[in-house]
Amino acid sequence: MSRTQRRPSHKELSRKLRVARDRLFDGKWRVVRYRTFVEECEELNLLTAEERTDALKKVMEEITPDHYIGRHPPLKGSRGEILEMDLFEFSYKAKFLNEQVYLKFAVGEEQLFIVSFHRAKK
Repeated sequence: MSRTQRRPSHKELSRKLRVARDRLFDGKWRVVRYRTFVEECEELNLLTAEERTDALKKVMEEITPDHYIGRHPPLKGSRGEILEMDLFEFSYKAKFLNEQVYLKFAVGEEQLFIVSFHRAKK
């Protein structure tokens, strides 16, 4: 496969990020494993639902396709509502948290699924 056919491309990542932002801001999002999500957010000192939502919104505004660290092609979800959906993984230094964070999500035209959101592992 040539480099130009490798996915996800910069253009695909830009589109996925745009759709993910739209779903997050219009409230059409959910967490895949809620208890794990809450525990991960507590490590970032995000203790309330409002703090977690605000943090996700800020992260979605700051990340770019250049922060993509996932596989080419992306891994697929293996169960439940994200079965066979592409999983997009990003890591970057969140300015507002002063932390390197990791975000993994799956997104369709109608719904955003947050798979992981936590301090990046070294």
